[in-house]
Amino acid sequence: GHYRRASALHGEVGNRLDMADAELGLGAVARLQARYEEAAGHYRRASALHGEVGNRRGMADAELGLGEVARYQARYEEAAGHYRRASALH
Repeated sequence: GHYRRASALHGEVGNRLDMADAELGLGAVARLQARYEEAAGHYRRASALHGEVGNRRGMADAELGLGEVARYQARYEEAAGHYRRASALH
């Protein structure tokens, strides 16, 4: 899809921020399609990439995504931890 192509293209030019945003998009799509492990992987990669460039807002968005994945799987304590980390990053 478009997010995958965008992620690959941005990786070639080394644009970490755009790569991270593409990973967030991929995570959201996978989450909405109930592909939760795949979604979590995208959110973790997004968080790491945002962390590399010091973008706390992006890291928070990734934590929110991880929280949603956990909540959709009825892992409420785990979800709460992600939401707390997201709040601390804002």
